[in-house]
Amino acid sequence: MATTLHLDTTVLLGLISDITHGAATTTTAADLHPALQRQIREEAAAPMMATLLLPLLRGKTLVTCEAARDSFARIVEWRASATEATRAGELFSEGLHGLGAVRVVRDYALRETDPEAWWAVARRLAGDPLSRAVFMTAWECGATTVTCNKAVVKRIGTVVARAGAGPEVVVVECARSLLGPPKAQSSSLDRSGQMDGSAPSNNGGNSATPVT
Repeated sequence: MATTLHLDTTVLLGLISDITHGAATTTTAADLHPALQRQIREEAAAPMMATLLLPLLRGKTLVTCEAARDSFARIVEWRASATEATRAGELFSEGLHGLGAVRVVRDYALRETDPEAWWAVARRLAGDPLSRAVFMTAWECGATTVTCNKAVVKRIGTVVARAGAGPEVVVVECARSLLGPPKAQSSSLDRSGQMDGSAPSNNGGNSATPVT
């Protein structure tokens, strides 16, 4: 794993979510959307921050690409509670939980001279410009991508296996949505503040793979 970690939108959301900061418990979740209720139960059993994110990110240089930052900002504007919005600002200014501030790097635009393996992965992600920007930017700058989005990692797996090269990825085996303001807590998500729209959520660990 590289010393620089490239965080995608799903991980940025987990870092600021009220769910990962103890703002909701199983006893207060009865009126929430079922997906939020499930995440709160999972959080009570295995806190994402303490068991997955902090051990993985501590001591690393943290970056995210412009596309991931912009996606994150749109979700925060649309969905975040006041405390989540405050953490979103701190994430990029001073850092959270003793982690360094997340630095934004420019999205990488492929060049004609780039290796065919890069182009193969980019073509596989042609219909998903956000994921394309995340993986290609991290690959170009030598960073390891950290994501909760197992579906997109699986999508590029066969291409990477065929090409014999690919971006290094750490899959965080659960995801957390933003809890949001009270009026939004019973609504169905996705834009993708996630709930039903990001990675399947299960209580595993982190698996580091050079997507092969």
